[in-house]
Amino acid sequence: MKDPKDNKTPDLFPADPARKRGRPATGNALSTAERSKRYRERRKTEPKTQPPPLALSERAELEQLREIAATLENLVTRYEKEAAQHAEECRAFYDQVTRHMQTEARLNQTIESQNRRIAELEAKHSRKPRR
Repeated sequence: MKDPKDNKTPDLFPADPARKRGRPATGNALSTAERSKRYRERRKTEPKTQPPPLALSERAELEQLREIAATLENLVTRYEKEAAQHAEECRAFYDQVTRHMQTEARLNQTIESQNRRIAELEAKHSRKPRR
């Protein structure tokens, strides 16, 4: 038992239980699905927001960027055509060099066979006794 004049000692078993922390419950809480449904309905009725119109300087800059993009696309197309043309020229040059090398190899073989024939003839003439 506690002395009625003692106001500094807390009660061991308080008559009114301590309140919980936070906002008190009202019993009218919505479920997550209900809250989501109401949010979606609100979003449907709200007007759609559009981006603000571009300022004059932004329009000019956008137009300039579009022109640059078009110029770059034209350059890429031109360079692709030139690359294809150069590749074709390189193939033709390579084929021509290959043909020249084959011709050179055939001529070298002919020269070697002629040199062998000359050597054989010189050897034959040098063996004959002189009179």
